[in-house]
Amino acid sequence: MFRRFTFAFMFTFAFSFGGQIAAFAEGAGDKPFEMAAEGGVLLPSHIYRAKEVLKGVDVRVGLPTPKGLFELDGFFANTEGISYRIVSLDYRYDLSLADLPAFVLFGVHGDFWVPAAPYDSLQYAAGWHFGGGFKQELFGGWSAREDFRYRLGPGQSMLIGLGLSYQFSN
Repeated sequence: MFRRFTFAFMFTFAFSFGGQIAAFAEGAGDKPFEMAAEGGVLLPSHIYRAKEVLKGVDVRVGLPTPKGLFELDGFFANTEGISYRIVSLDYRYDLSLADLPAFVLFGVHGDFWVPAAPYDSLQYAAGWHFGGGFKQELFGGWSAREDFRYRLGPGQSMLIGLGLSYQFSN
C-alpha cells in the first residue's frame, strides 16, 4: 500500500505542477531536457524512527528555463528496516567556479516513510532544502554529477548523491 501511495503522490505532484513549469520553460530556447540517476545516502537527524544512514537511489528529471532548470526528483531507500521516500521540486542554477562546472539549488520536498515494526504506520512531513554540487561533462550528452542537499523538515538531514546525467539534444 505504501508503494501505491508514493507513486500516486508523485504522479499527482508531477501533473499538478507540470503545466505551470512547462509554460515557464517555453522561453528556455534550445536548452536540453535532462534526466539523471544517482546512488546516494540520507543522513537523518531528528527524524522519527530514522536513526541510521539510509542508502538509496535518486531519480531526477530536469526541465530547462531561461536561467536554469526545474528538477523533479524522487529518492527511494529500503534499508535498516525502514522504507523511506522523498519527492522534491528544485530550481537549479548552473555556474562556473574557476572552470569547474558547478550548480546551486533550492526547493521543497515531501518525505514519506514507514518505520520498522512495531511502529509500521505511515509517517509524512514536508520541508525545504538548499544545496549544490558539480556536474562534469563526459561524452555525448552524458555527465557525471555529484550533489548534496541540506534539508530542513522533517528534522534536519543531508542528502548526498553521485551518479550520471543525460542531456537530450533538441
